[in-house]
Amino acid sequence: MQFSLSDELIHDIIFAMENQSADFLFDSQELKCISVEELNETEQSIDKDRYYEIPQWNSANGFRVMEQFVSSLHNPIAREDLKNVLFSGKSVFKNFKKILHSYPELERKWFSFKEQQMKNLISQWYDILRESWGLEKLSEEIEDYPELIHDGFVFREGEVNNF
Repeated sequence: MQFSLSDELIHDIIFAMENQSADFLFDSQELKCISVEELNETEQSIDKDRYYEIPQWNSANGFRVMEQFVSSLHNPIAREDLKNVLFSGKSVFKNFKKILHSYPELERKWFSFKEQQMKNLISQWYDILRESWGLEKLSEEIEDYPELIHDGFVFREGEVNNF
């Protein structure tokens, strides 16, 4: 069953993708994500024209996005701190968040970057569904352009030279 992808649905799908404790399907009739376990309790068989698998999101996907984010950073100190966490091998996700928390501006950029990557994945998923319905693709990958000027410079207190 065809449906339109709204911002509200995208956020619902992102929420379900990030939930690592259950598997979810998208119900195109009710326009919401439903857990496979809940669906198995109410349905005898799964109607593939109504329920669609949502994009996969696991720790490997999250790690790849963290690597992409770190490689895009212009702040050499933060980039090195985060790179060290990525290759430490222990508590990577927890320590990544901990380091980001000490750089509030980068923390906001991280959440925006991650959300954009997940939205791109959902757009690709939706385009595949549209093609299966005999419709044209809607979008190309959406790019979020960071604030280049702010990221490109480091501001420090300086001294005034009087000549």
